[in-house]
Amino acid sequence: MNHKKIIIPVICLCLVIPASVMVLGSKKDSNFVQKIKRVFVSKTISNKSTDITVGMSPQKSEADFSSIAFDDEFKHADYTFTLGLMKNEISETDNVIISPYSAIQSLGMLENGADGNTLTEIEAAMGGLSVDKLNGCLCKWREKQSNEKSQLTMANSLWIIDNEELIKPVPQFLQTAVDYYAPNIYTTPFDKHTRDDINAWINQNIEGYISKALDDIDPNAVMYLVNAVEFDAKWREEYLHEAILHGVFTDYSGKEQNAEMLTSNESLIIEDDHATGFVRYYRDEKYAFVAILPEENMTVNEYIEDLTPEHFGELMAVSKIKEKDWQSQYTVSIPKFKYAYKTDLGDSFKEMGIKKAFIGEEADFSRISSASNNPYLSRVIHDTYIQFDEKGTKAAAASLHEENVSAAIPMYENRLVFNRPFLYAIVDTETDMPLFVGTLMSIPE
Repeated sequence: MNHKKIIIPVICLCLVIPASVMVLGSKKDSNFVQKIKRVFVSKTISNKSTDITVGMSPQKSEADFSSIAFDDEFKHADYTFTLGLMKNEISETDNVIISPYSAIQSLGMLENGADGNTLTEIEAAMGGLSVDKLNGCLCKWREKQSNEKSQLTMANSLWIIDNEELIKPVPQFLQTAVDYYAPNIYTTPFDKHTRDDINAWINQNIEGYISKALDDIDPNAVMYLVNAVEFDAKWREEYLHEAILHGVFTDYSGKEQNAEMLTSNESLIIEDDHATGFVRYYRDEKYAFVAILPEENMTVNEYIEDLTPEHFGELMAVSKIKEKDWQSQYTVSIPKFKYAYKTDLGDSFKEMGIKKAFIGEEADFSRISSASNNPYLSRVIHDTYIQFDEKGTKAAAASLHEENVSAAIPMYENRLVFNRPFLYAIVDTETDMPLFVGTLMSIPE
């Protein structure tokens, strides 16, 4: 028996650009210019990698998904998974942003190759949702986004080493992936050409300047599972240039920082016993930005730690928020910000109970490969970048002052100023489930 250690790294790349927000996966790396070197990467995949999905077709039709609903069971599973990730990723000092939408797509595809206790642990981390139901719901959720006018783009791919002694894909695993996750599936030698091909695939599926996401191929890897997400949306109502004010943001350490504050009047207000927030729609109202400010005597970490999946779901349920009348509206100010974040979600997965998948002797991915070597999960690379502003008009914003705003925006008695650390999310308004969740602990230099 060949005892070579064989591993499956997972790469989640998220490019978020709402009103200019962008997501791509190292912690504490706030200098996004240093972190993300925006270079042109080839979009051409070499002949070293063979797309074996050519000739494969889904065995599921639209009729098979017609009865699937984004019901309470699926939403609870998503909220449980998202909150579990956030509670384990949150930092007392660092800005964090994760895409549960990207992570759950990747994990869902991998889950179809799991069996025994490995599968049981993954399903438990998903709030007890079965893999069969997860497949259907994620497929329908993905298909809902698939149109030319969508502000969200998502793609999956599998890269399998061309060596059946190390990994021999089970046909049913590949077919299930095609049926529910529509990946490109490549066999490839796992050399420098594979690295370049994976980067080229990413550049094909995320428009714009994309860094080289993968530097090297791990010598023990036998499969790469890659998910790429790009969100690009403009505000339904643009921020006025005159409403970009100079303000002060007090960071996690108590340090005061200069900030450019976007100011608007908002009628969709979130309130609970310990926080106040607001909802702002993007164009076409398919997606919304949610920001939540804990009360002054409570940190963001404390607020998130106290959240239950049920209450978190209530905060994300933007479709159920009633508009306040004009007399009860809030004047809201929130800072512009941009930063990169990269982490290995593996530690968070383990804390959420997914442990056996990472242990070579105990992982059961026998539904992925019929080779004598059974692979195990090594890393879950999650790479994100976000830029949040009025519409990319940074130069004009820098020269404006507070006294210019009163003539353009009437100030309401109710004020909500995000001048200290807060929680935010980008939410799919049809499902009321978050695509991205983050915290702003300081304004990056």
